[in-house]
Amino acid sequence: MPQIELKIKRSLLILLTIIFLLPCSCGKIAARYYYERGNIRLDKGDYSRAIADFNKAIDLDPNYAVAYYNRGRAWEMKDNLDQAIADYTRVLEINPSYAKAYNRRGVTWLNKGNYDKAIADFNKALGITPRYALAYFNRGYAQSKKRELDQAIADFNKACQLGFQEACKSHQSRIDELRFLSGLTGKIAFTSNRNGNWEIYVINADGSGLANLTNSPEYDTTPRWSPDGSKIAFNRYLNREIYVMNADGSNQINLTNNPAFNSQPIWSPDGKKIAYTRHEKIGEGHERFSEIYVINADGSGLANLTNNPAIYDELVWWSPDGGKIAYVRYDEKHDPVWSCEIYVMNADGSNQINLTNNPGRDMFQGWSPDGSKITFESLRDGNYEIYVMNADGSGLANLTNNPADDMDPEWSPDGSKIAFISNRDGNWEIYVMNADGSNQINLTNNPAEDRYPVWSPDGSKISFDSDRDGESHEIYVMNADGSNQINLSNDPEEDYYHVWSPDGSTIAFESRRDGNQEIYVMNADGRGLANLTNNPAGDTIPSWSPR
Repeated sequence: MPQIELKIKRSLLILLTIIFLLPCSCGKIAARYYYERGNIRLDKGDYSRAIADFNKAIDLDPNYAVAYYNRGRAWEMKDNLDQAIADYTRVLEINPSYAKAYNRRGVTWLNKGNYDKAIADFNKALGITPRYALAYFNRGYAQSKKRELDQAIADFNKACQLGFQEACKSHQSRIDELRFLSGLTGKIAFTSNRNGNWEIYVINADGSGLANLTNSPEYDTTPRWSPDGSKIAFNRYLNREIYVMNADGSNQINLTNNPAFNSQPIWSPDGKKIAYTRHEKIGEGHERFSEIYVINADGSGLANLTNNPAIYDELVWWSPDGGKIAYVRYDEKHDPVWSCEIYVMNADGSNQINLTNNPGRDMFQGWSPDGSKITFESLRDGNYEIYVMNADGSGLANLTNNPADDMDPEWSPDGSKIAFISNRDGNWEIYVMNADGSNQINLTNNPAEDRYPVWSPDGSKISFDSDRDGESHEIYVMNADGSNQINLSNDPEEDYYHVWSPDGSTIAFESRRDGNQEIYVMNADGRGLANLTNNPAGDTIPSWSPR
């Protein structure tokens, strides 16, 4: 059959060539010859020669609408979208009722990212041909890019009803994704290099309202929401400063404004202050030290809390009531193994106390939810153990007390249990124990590597990373007692850095399943997976607004 069609086309070419060579002034006949040859070359993928033929056809017949249309298609295939739009516009000047040209120009606007103009053209196509299934489908896609989700779903369904079944089947997952997104609320801040450098963006959880908040030539990273969600603190790394801005990106203030390296901004629980670490250089060598500073969220009231030159003071954690600050101190110059100690001080820097006071390495992990206790990792026993102590350093206890390594303690929201990881079974597993160390249970109990436990906000579930279904990491969830373990992300590529929404209904995470870093959202049971960022650049470090 293809050979017969080829012979017919060749015969047509010969016939048209003979007609063209006859001594006559029939310009339209000659234009048709070039048009048909251009179509054959377009079908073969020879776009440059197709355009040359359409040019000749148009030279011979300046109102040859379909020649403009097909030249526009060839320009599209060569990624010259502006030329394509110009050709489709010319078609519509010649024939304002050409619905197909409106649809094609709409697709070109869609590919340029101008969704409003695309929708306007699809509307015109449908005004001319009300049962134009492809135009409904394309308009639905444009509306989905604008996150006008209800309209998008309606248009996809209409395209299906009109018989566009193949496209509907291939995009059923897209319809399901839109239905899922339409029910989500809240905002997610993240970092992206889609404009050529790292910027802070925010997007609604349903995928609408994407905005570049920082819009600066500098590298802006690590967005941190204020407790009430009204502001965002972030690092601007090329000038090593800490900034704060409103949640819509307005009123950006350089809080630190100092030539030192300022990092790790942490909001106080009431959102009025930010504690951070300032790294200073000593002389012309490589020796450095760091201090802990605090500043009001409007940039006033800067204070050096630790004020201890030549010592490293960093890694700040506010107590839940905001009255105290825990931090880590170590002396690189005089202690080459970096024996870290955990200190606590009042929020104004007074009453600095060494809580651990041991030659082993002690690393702070977290305050209990009520602020009465502190958990930390320690190497004082020759391996990593999880310890707990009262907030004043009394009541020290080794909770895990096992010859293997036990790390990453995470308090349950009600403070009754602690999740942690251990390699006591020969691989990393997730365990849980009571707050006093009793009743230690291996929750995951799998020969793979299970790590990074995160409690759901209500404490009923624990999410974690695992490579049990292959070499790449997946995101799993289980009940707090270890039952009902489910692979949520379920993709052969890497899925990681997951965070729960404040209401516990949704999980945001990073994924490389599209060949780059994207931010996805899914229900806490794994249903309704959706690519939120959907951009060829890198999108990373999702952070939910608290409200």
